[in-house]
Amino acid sequence: MSSTAKAMDRLILISDPGHPPDEALLLNRMFAEGLSLLHLRKPEHKPDELYSLLNAINPVYHGRIVLPFSLAGDRRLPFPEYSKVHFFEQLRERTKPEYFGTLQARGYTLSTSVHEVTSIATLSPAFAYTFLGPVFDSISKPGYAAMDRAMLASLPVSSKTKVFGLGGIDEYNCSEALAFGFDGVAVLGAVWQSKDPLEQFKKMQQCLMNGR
Repeated sequence: MSSTAKAMDRLILISDPGHPPDEALLLNRMFAEGLSLLHLRKPEHKPDELYSLLNAINPVYHGRIVLPFSLAGDRRLPFPEYSKVHFFEQLRERTKPEYFGTLQARGYTLSTSVHEVTSIATLSPAFAYTFLGPVFDSISKPGYAAMDRAMLASLPVSSKTKVFGLGGIDEYNCSEALAFGFDGVAVLGAVWQSKDPLEQFKKMQQCLMNGR
């Protein structure tokens, strides 16, 4: 795998929760630049708004979009085009563990989030990856403070579930985040709160290519 391809696999983008200008155009351009995974996270959007955004994204990229589990199985979103789903932590904790294996057997790729390093070992092996954070003080959520450094230093060297750092990560500290042992990073505020989201996305790519 080339260094560029490896960097792409280590970078996940989370959508802006609002309505950024030219969002679909920007996302199409980011996908064209190598964005491997987009987590669609818009809790305040109505279903029709989500479908409109999805329909404005080039169909060749639909397989790179991760939806909240609440949208899985919606008949307007054909399977397997949308076979990647995310379980938010509270929903995961309310769900019987055997159900995750059932979804995996049906062809779904599952992801989730945790806020404690010790929670990683308790995850079902059906989860392909998890977010862990905040690694640094959050950019998109003021007051959402970074995790304890000693806790991050205890990140498992190997895990059946890949671990992506989330929270406050930008082009200046992504190498520091990787040094904790994360398999990659997820970004939100660093990209969407910048003046030029596409250029900022490219800077994140470059940081990851230059990382370890």
